[in-house]
Amino acid sequence: PRLYSPDRFIGAEEMAAGRKLPDLEWGYHDKEVLSETLRVLEAERAKPVIALVSLMDMHPPYYSDVPEADLPKAVASADSRLLRSLYSTDKAIGWFFTELERRGLFDDGTLVLVTADHRPAYGESASFMDPADYMNWRIPLIFALKDGHSRLRLGRDIVGSHIDLGPTILSLLGLPVPPGYWGGSLLAYTWLFMETLPLAQRERQEVLLRLALCSILEQAGLEPDPDY
Repeated sequence: PRLYSPDRFIGAEEMAAGRKLPDLEWGYHDKEVLSETLRVLEAERAKPVIALVSLMDMHPPYYSDVPEADLPKAVASADSRLLRSLYSTDKAIGWFFTELERRGLFDDGTLVLVTADHRPAYGESASFMDPADYMNWRIPLIFALKDGHSRLRLGRDIVGSHIDLGPTILSLLGLPVPPGYWGGSLLAYTWLFMETLPLAQRERQEVLLRLALCSILEQAGLEPDPDY
């Protein structure tokens, strides 16, 4: 439906603009995708823009566009495609933030949210994960904005998921969450003040936590308590 469709989609074919596509399974390297993002943001700087950007170098089979000679010794000597890809993506994201600042695109009205679609689950990354450790089931969630420290109060003990991102962004904008949203603003969640939340939000937090714990037990080969 048009309500949920982007005004514009830019994929590998659109970035290639008639040129030969790169010989990569997932399209372009992360830095090239972020470079295209900067181009679009500069062209649209006179109006509000929401851009969803997907970076794929960290997806198996793992890619890196950093020359071997420029890799840190610890990464180069590890003989790991995953670590090379991780270093490349981290370097590309750092470059992106530097360019946002340099080009005057990171102002008081700019929010950059960095997250992942799922935890490391397969490929080389799975060998680093202990399924019995719930800390390995988390994904990164970074909010970057001007004066962000004073405007964000997100504790490490908050349980949330992707469905909370929309309500959280609306909360930062000072806008109400439309009826029917399953998620809630992460800014409202803290275990110290759970009793102050509306009953529906409290119950949702408890359900999310129970589902996460049950899933972890199953992955570890343990049976969850049927009464839990």
